[in-house]
Amino acid sequence: MRERLIELLGSFYSEDGTKHIAWFTEEEAENLADFLLLNNVIVLPYYLNLPEVMYRYMFDNNEKAVVVECKVGKNTGTGFTLVHYDGREWNYKYDDIGKSVFIKPEQVEALIQERGI
Repeated sequence: MRERLIELLGSFYSEDGTKHIAWFTEEEAENLADFLLLNNVIVLPYYLNLPEVMYRYMFDNNEKAVVVECKVGKNTGTGFTLVHYDGREWNYKYDDIGKSVFIKPEQVEALIQERGI
């Protein structure tokens, strides 16, 4: 993806297919591409093949952490939505998988034990 961005910054094509050199040298294009990607100025969408359900924890009425199964809702290309059985929704980024939302309930149970909640 970085290489394609550098290519686009370094040259462009007009409607008739003629290649033109852009305003940036190759080094400038590389630096600009790195800057844009590192600072999330350009967030390239990608879609993960997510399962139908995922797991997270919530606190019950006794303030005890419990494992909750949620349906995977909308898959946005930069993240996804989890839908609780009562209709509540939470938005997550793909990077949250394995940190605050999990594929297996055992992973949530391990996190609860690790954090002592």
